[in-house]
Amino acid sequence: MPLSQSSEGCGQTGDNSQEANMTCGPSLDLRAQILQLLNTDLNCSSIKSLQCRLEIMQKSSYYLEIYRHDPPPDPKDQQVYMSNSNLLALIDPSGMQRMKVLTTDLVKVRLALLEEYYAQIVKGRDELMAVVNQCDPDLVDYRDQQELQKKILYIIQTLSDFDGTLTARQVYLKHRLIPHEIHIATGLPRLSTSLLIKMPVMFNRDRSYTTWNAAMLHWEVIDQEQPEGDQQFEVHCRMLQPIPADEVQMFTFTCGDYSLQVNNLMPERSYQFSVKRDEACNLVYASWSELMILQTKAAPTG
Repeated sequence: MPLSQSSEGCGQTGDNSQEANMTCGPSLDLRAQILQLLNTDLNCSSIKSLQCRLEIMQKSSYYLEIYRHDPPPDPKDQQVYMSNSNLLALIDPSGMQRMKVLTTDLVKVRLALLEEYYAQIVKGRDELMAVVNQCDPDLVDYRDQQELQKKILYIIQTLSDFDGTLTARQVYLKHRLIPHEIHIATGLPRLSTSLLIKMPVMFNRDRSYTTWNAAMLHWEVIDQEQPEGDQQFEVHCRMLQPIPADEVQMFTFTCGDYSLQVNNLMPERSYQFSVKRDEACNLVYASWSELMILQTKAAPTG
């Protein structure tokens, strides 16, 4: 919600308004800077957007992507070109595992940084709101104005750091992925790594439903307009609070589509479903899976 502040907020009106601004708050120029920041990058909509972006990053899946630096082959060139699959087969498994561990730590550090940046931004917003809403003669003190200016610059820098951490993708190689002797003998291209981020998978609760003995599940990927091919998802199903006569039901499915029908369920029972991306060999971090609880309907009579 946009915020505004005038000299009337300090209880002064008429010809004394300029004097009131000087005795009841920071200078007009500094107050204008604070209000501009509160009305733009720190307004309610912007803070909510930061929170949503943070939550998406916390729920995303992170992969270590390896790519080569040499250009694609020229069809007219008769030189032997090693395919990506053959190139990846030469990667040292122990070096790859160490890189995955380092990348996992990197992802955790970046997520922790995003949380800290967000907390500092919200704290700074609250402090600036308190400044423009209070009437404190001490604020005309030069040192206090200097501290306020530093706070404004710190918040602006923290907003920039938040965006920079969101977009950072480079992962620097600290271990040799292909043994040195193979590089020398074959003249293989130089390899680099980067962080591949895949958006969270969410159930479509409007389209998911149950019958008396089945559940039809639908899910989608956040910010993905069209379903991508070659995707694998892992779906879990578990009966909740079975009565003593029930046989506890638990199912696990791997699915390449964005929907799944789960059959052989019992009527009038609650089931918890979860969906996440299927684990790949280059997955380094994924701590979240989407949950949904549905109840089957009563069995038909007659």
